[in-house]
Amino acid sequence: MTEIVVKIGTWFLDAYEKYLNYLLQKLPNEESLNSEALEAFLPWQKEIQKMCK
Repeated sequence: MTEIVVKIGTWFLDAYEKYLNYLLQKLPNEESLNSEALEAFLPWQKEIQKMCK
């Protein structure tokens, strides 16, 4: 049981780290950070989910 918890935790942290790295790389290059632009970076967007798997 502990192995499963560790694997799930590792997967979650890995995805979270990829998401944060993606944001830190992409957001500074955005010309405007209006609500439409920011919406594209929300974690439930399909493109974000593909990039951060």
